[in-house]
Order: sequence, then C-alpha cells, then structure tokens
Amino acid sequence: MSMAAMTSIMWTLLGIMTLLAPLLWHRIFNGRHDGLPMAASMAVLAVGAALPLAFPTTVGVWASAALVGSSVFMVPSAATGFVKTNLAKPAWGSALAVATSLFALGQTIGPVAAGWVSDLSGSLSTGLAASAAILVAGALVALTQKPLPAAERKNA
Repeated sequence: MSMAAMTSIMWTLLGIMTLLAPLLWHRIFNGRHDGLPMAASMAVLAVGAALPLAFPTTVGVWASAALVGSSVFMVPSAATGFVKTNLAKPAWGSALAVATSLFALGQTIGPVAAGWVSDLSGSLSTGLAASAAILVAGALVALTQKPLPAAERKNA
C-alpha cells in the first residue's frame, strides 16, 4: 500500500471518529457535574498519542488516529459541560471565554513544546511521549474536579 493511501486512511479514520465522538461519549457526559468527562476524554487522547510508540506499525497509527479522533474535541466539550452544569446561565459567557482561551493557548503551546522536546532529543518519539504524559497528568488533575455545591451553582 502506498504512503498516500495509508495517510488517507489515517485521516479518514480520524475524521469519522470525530463525527462519531458525541455518540460514543454521551453516557459519560450527560448530567455530570464533575471532572470525569474531561479526565476520561484526556485519558483516551493520551492512549491515542502513545499508541504509535507501543505499536509503531500502520495499524498502530490507524488505531491512534481513531482514538485521537474520538476524543480530541471532547475535551473542550467537557469544559463546556462543566461550566453549564455548575454555573448560573449569566456566568456562562465569561467562563466559556476563559476556557476557550486556555484551550487555544494549549493548542498553541503544546505542538511547539512537543517539537522542542523532539528537537532536543533528536526523536519524534520523545515529543510524542511527553505529550502523552502531559495528557495523563491533565486527566489526573481533571479527576480531582468536584461539582460546585448546589448553593454556589444557584448563586454563580
């Protein structure tokens, strides 16, 4: 199989899984007031990032694309869900503006930092491993996020 065909399959898998992600995640996301949706989506994203390191084959890359596609846009969805289930409606706009800005900052710094780590080490694998490790750390932090008390939710 040509490199072009393998790459096309990878991007197709990523795109299809991105479209299916809301269907796959709805049970974990619906009605949650805590950090579990973000932790779970970040954990799947970390596995997807690390998979090519453990299985450096075409199938490993395709499986990685499927996992990344199924989870990458669920992280901002999890932040949105947390805001909407924990804050009063008037606070949504400013809270989501902060969350969106932080996500954009991470989307900017992450690839640059991973590239820098890869350049320093001389290996793309090191940057990918660092990315996966940071995602695991973020997932662990997200697990500690508890719902705001009901009284705070009403007054927020």
